[in-house]
Amino acid sequence: MLNTFDYNITDLSINMRDIAIGMAYEGNEPEEPYISIAHEMIEKIKSECDIRGGYVVHEKVQFNKEDLTLETEVGRFNVGKIVFHQMKKSEQIAFFACTAGKGIDVLSRKMMNQGDIIEGYMIDIIGTIIVEKAMDRVQQVLQEQMKDNQLKITNRYSPGYCNWDVAEQHKLFSMFPQDFCGISLTDSALMNPVKSVSGIIGIGKDVNYNPYTCNFCDRTSCIYRNKKVKSRA
Repeated sequence: MLNTFDYNITDLSINMRDIAIGMAYEGNEPEEPYISIAHEMIEKIKSECDIRGGYVVHEKVQFNKEDLTLETEVGRFNVGKIVFHQMKKSEQIAFFACTAGKGIDVLSRKMMNQGDIIEGYMIDIIGTIIVEKAMDRVQQVLQEQMKDNQLKITNRYSPGYCNWDVAEQHKLFSMFPQDFCGISLTDSALMNPVKSVSGIIGIGKDVNYNPYTCNFCDRTSCIYRNKKVKSRA
């Protein structure tokens, strides 16, 4: 069953701490003029957002340790060693996708082309925060749904990270209706809009959710990676 969600930016409770993490800023919050710019850009973005996400759960999944693949009734995924070992106890797999919408990409490029580099950069950061926080909300719904069935979930994992070939985005998106959440793929499997995420989440009685998996993830743009690094400082 396909589950879909729509959000407003006000649903996501973006704060200056999020902005600081996204900027890799030294301190709990950015200083002026960045605070004022951030507030201004959040207001400007509100009319440009099209925040949507969703997931579909496949109840039959098999794991092959010989070639480190997982297979559902509709396809086999070569997820690689890292993702395989995090997912291998799963009884079901949720495929997800989420986007902040095309408007943010367009607005960020427009501001930069006008010479408003800081503003364009700030919009780009906020776009990343929006899609990650929206996906957090989607994942939380999945977690609550599974908890009702006495099941747990894993962290989420995406093609293009942890040595999982980004080309498998094409197989992943075959799980969804065409143009799901307004997301399309290029021939090289990049998502459009840019501020989009997709991937899988494991479900089962014996799976684990780890607060941080930064030690084996190579996703340098992730806001949670920056948070982990700062928490160690």
